[in-house]
Amino acid sequence: MQIRTQSMRRKRRSQGFMLVDAIVGVMILALGAASFYGLFPVIRRSHVIAREEAQAVQISSRMIEHLQMLSTRDINLETLQHLNLVTKQNEKGEYIFTDVPMDDASLYSPRNVMIDGRGRFKVTELENDSLYIEVIVSWRSPTGRRKRTHSGTVIGGYR
Repeated sequence: MQIRTQSMRRKRRSQGFMLVDAIVGVMILALGAASFYGLFPVIRRSHVIAREEAQAVQISSRMIEHLQMLSTRDINLETLQHLNLVTKQNEKGEYIFTDVPMDDASLYSPRNVMIDGRGRFKVTELENDSLYIEVIVSWRSPTGRRKRTHSGTVIGGYR
């Protein structure tokens, strides 16, 4: 009878330890899940930033592709407006394409795609009848910060 009592005590003790182990395991799992869910806002913000930057780079690339099809003689306000590539030229000599859609099928312009989106490009003359064109797309992020991308190309003799 004494053997039976000792084995029952051991059994109860081991069941108690199993219950404590299960509670500790659930607590560790809950802490891990809470820290994982805390990452979601960071992941979301990173996704928004990446999407904005990708859109800006795509708009810049499209404008560069349009400009590379032109000769250096065609890079002037009259021709660019006629081709619907720019709307105006500012006092600094930069060409503005903020409201110009990048293709006929969509309204994919800096202003329509991004918050306070703006597009412009500067033209710098080089030797050998070449031009350096720097395309700048800027926008305001959801946090309110002003962001921009720069890209450029050479048109003409050096190309």
